[in-house]
Amino acid sequence: MLRISKTLFSNLTNINRFAYHTISDQIQLTDFCIKEIQRKQTTKFRNKFLRLGVDGAQGCSGFKYSFNFDDQILDDDYVLKLQNEIIFVVDEITLKFVNGCVIDYEDKMIRAAFYVQENPNAEKSCSCKASFAPKPELL
Repeated sequence: MLRISKTLFSNLTNINRFAYHTISDQIQLTDFCIKEIQRKQTTKFRNKFLRLGVDGAQGCSGFKYSFNFDDQILDDDYVLKLQNEIIFVVDEITLKFVNGCVIDYEDKMIRAAFYVQENPNAEKSCSCKASFAPKPELL
């Protein structure tokens, strides 16, 4: 498995030695979500991007979404760039479970978090917005 820092990644992509996958319309981020990612990138998580993962056998619906800020690009990652900056990354296996989803950010009294707003690959979702049950054909 290839791990590469964001700085090195920038240098390599500039000289076209490293190929990566680009997210086009597979995943959508709301404007509020993008603004929150950018806000966090300029304050707490400099030189990092938001990564979405899916953990099986966790969560009240079976699979759990996990969001964290990362600075490593893996060889099976799909990246979303905005103004030539990487803001969002998902790996190939996770993309299978979230392809076509919409990601948002909520800031409420009980919780402030990124979450999957709509997932066409979910048979059911939990009201906590943190877990889902994938459609059987994905397993």
